Amino acid sequence: MKRYAMNVTLNDTAPWARGSVHLPLVAYLAPPAYGVIFLVGFVGNSLVIYVVARFAEMRNVTNYFIMNLAVTDLAFLVFCVPFTAASYILPSWVFGLSMCKFVNYMMQVTTQATCLTLTILSIDRYCAIVHPIGSLGFRKRRIAIVLNICTWIGGYRCRNE
Repeated sequence: MKRYAMNVTLNDTAPWARGSVHLPLVAYLAPPAYGVIFLVGFVGNSLVIYVVARFAEMRNVTNYFIMNLAVTDLAFLVFCVPFTAASYILPSWVFGLSMCKFVNYMMQVTTQATCLTLTILSIDRYCAIVHPIGSLGFRKRRIAIVLNICTWIGGYRCRNE
C-alpha cells in the first residue's frame, strides 16, 4: 500500500465506489461550485492582468502588486482547483505520483506567494498613506517588480524549509 503526498493510497476507494451507484450529496454539489469559482476567478484575474499590462496609466507600484496577486490566484486556480474538484467524484487519486507531488507543491507555493504579496501590498499602502513624501524614494516600479519576483522565490523557499 503506497501512500502519495495527498494522503491517498493506491488501493483506497471511496465508500460510494465499492459497488454502490449513489454518490453523497457533496459529490454533486462541490464540483459545480468549484467550477463557478474557477470560471469567475479565471476571468476576473485574467482581466486584472490584462488591464495592468495593456494600459500604461495603470502601471504603478500598487497595481504591480495587485497584478502579482492576480497571477498567484490564477496559478492556484489552474493548478489546484480542478484536481480538488475531481477528488470529490473520483474514488482515488488517478493522476499519478508526479501530478500528486506537483499539485501539492503548487498549493503550497501559491499560498505562500499570495500571503507574501498581501504582506508587501499592506506595507506599500502603509508607506504611501503614512509617509507619502518619504516613501517616494523606494516606491518605484523596478523595486515592485523585484519584490514580486522575491515573493515567488520566498514561496518556493518557504515550501522547501
